[in-house]
Amino acid sequence: MDADFHARAASKDPAVVDEVAQQIGPQFVADGKLDRQALGEHVFRDPKAKAKLEQIVHPRVRLRILGELDEAKASGTSVLLDVPLLFEAGLVEWCDTVVFVHASDDTRSARAKTRGWPSDELARREANQMPLDEKRGRSQHVINNDGDLKQTAQAVNELLNELGSDA
Repeated sequence: MDADFHARAASKDPAVVDEVAQQIGPQFVADGKLDRQALGEHVFRDPKAKAKLEQIVHPRVRLRILGELDEAKASGTSVLLDVPLLFEAGLVEWCDTVVFVHASDDTRSARAKTRGWPSDELARREANQMPLDEKRGRSQHVINNDGDLKQTAQAVNELLNELGSDA
């Protein structure tokens, strides 16, 4: 389950768009849609706006994820959660195993650049999260994500084999 997918879906909800316009500012809405890039840049510069956005979006994302987790549990299906704010959102309590996916500063910076982020945007966003070393320390496993997709997939498969068929 991809938390960012759910966040994008929630951000298309007209009720969310209206709340953002009212509570954070109408300049972040164009043609009935959120300008996610401008909104993201703004909230990572303004802690009060970030808190407001989280109050609007996070409960909706959490409900969607918990609903899918309930369905998976009922059917006996294993689930992988891809949640950048796993610890901050309190979703870690739903996890049997936590894997920290590590990428070096250089790799994260290069990837942020491909998203068109200003040079200081990654640092600003990471400063608004639990420190990466703390996340790594609270995780049972670490996967190196400095390589290409094939290398990361191989590391994931090795970990799944290590965890066994119940993973």
